[in-house]
Amino acid sequence: MYNTQLGLPDGGHFKSTADDLFKFSTALRNTELISRQILDEMKSKQSGADYGLGFKLGFIEESKIYGHTGGFASDDSGLGIASGMDIIDERYTVIVLTNRNPAMGGPKARNFILNYLSKK
Repeated sequence: MYNTQLGLPDGGHFKSTADDLFKFSTALRNTELISRQILDEMKSKQSGADYGLGFKLGFIEESKIYGHTGGFASDDSGLGIASGMDIIDERYTVIVLTNRNPAMGGPKARNFILNYLSKK
C-alpha cells in the first residue's frame, strides 16, 4: 500500500486509492494483517448499534456485509468527498470513492452495488 497516508493532521482522516483499499481488504480476508480470531471479533456486534470494532455490520437478504463509510463535506459549497469499503460474504469487495459531497450520490452508488452483489 504505497498510496495511503495515515494519521493526517486534520483529525485522523486518511487518504488512499481504490487499489490500496482493495489490497487492504484482500489482506484482511486472507489473514495477512490480523488473525482470523481477531477479524471475527472485529466483525462481532459490540453494542446496541450495528457496529463491531472498526466496522459497520449489516445484512442484505442473506448476505453478511462489513465495512466502513467515510465522508467529509466542506461548508455549504457542495464540495467534499464520499467513500466506502464493504466486504460482502468474504467474496466481494465494494469500494466507492468520489470527490463529491456524500449527499450528492456516493452512498446511492454504494447501496446499489451492495444490493446487486448480495443477490449473486
